[in-house]
Amino acid sequence: MLSALWLHRQMLGGDPTQLSDNGWWTFNDLKPIGCVVPLTLSFANFLSRCKDLFEVFKNLQKSFLLQIIVRLGLDKAQKVGPGKQTIATFESLKLAATIGQLAHLCNDSGIDLVRDSSLIIPKWDSEAKLKEFAPLFALNGLRIASAHNVLDEKVQKALEIFGIDKATCHNGWGLALDSVYDQVVIAMESASDLISKSS
Repeated sequence: MLSALWLHRQMLGGDPTQLSDNGWWTFNDLKPIGCVVPLTLSFANFLSRCKDLFEVFKNLQKSFLLQIIVRLGLDKAQKVGPGKQTIATFESLKLAATIGQLAHLCNDSGIDLVRDSSLIIPKWDSEAKLKEFAPLFALNGLRIASAHNVLDEKVQKALEIFGIDKATCHNGWGLALDSVYDQVVIAMESASDLISKSS
């Protein structure tokens, strides 16, 4: 149920071999992020490109991810977190991270996520932070900020996750965007590995 290809197929809607056979730039969702990034990129365009990059995740199907979580033993009506949000209202990225949290528990315990999920469901902490998903949530924060074009505290925290110091971006945000791209790719690979190793 949770193969190494699951995250890739969810986000790109196809098989990884299509990337090597046809080139990543042939995927419609990836074309906007393939444009040359000038070193003098403005902050507004930096946020806009982060928004474009997050579009890759729009193919994460909420219904599919929620179905997996329910099959693993969580109740979609369960209320969790400080705001007592039901699992059913989680957005796709948070649902994927929930599977990651369960996988992390399994990997730590040396058990199989699919076969032994009942053993780790009681230990699940909806607020647990995973380093594998931190850049993805930070990217989502930058996507949201693109609508306002303001470097506020939330944006600052997202930049810190990427190791970006705004003081070094006076001459442009091009290198900062390169860092975001690199770390998002690493995070995607790490998240996929985390989940695939658990089953």
